[in-house]
Amino acid sequence: MVDEVLFRLDFRKRVVNYLGSREHWRTMVNECWMEIFNFSQFYKGVMQNKQIPWKPTYMSECIVDFKTDMEPCVV
Repeated sequence: MVDEVLFRLDFRKRVVNYLGSREHWRTMVNECWMEIFNFSQFYKGVMQNKQIPWKPTYMSECIVDFKTDMEPCVV
């Protein structure tokens, strides 16, 4: 699931890449499962920002396994 989110996030935007690159997060989570807590904080911070963090291709697609209050789906 983390890989799916990382793939959909647009790391060209400052609001997304301010704490590290896509590869940084993938490596951190793969090396130690406890890093998922740091990733969770990063994701919540990105979602609280007013800018849309997704790649243009994925702006209208929901991630169905997450809670609906975490990510509003634009249809």
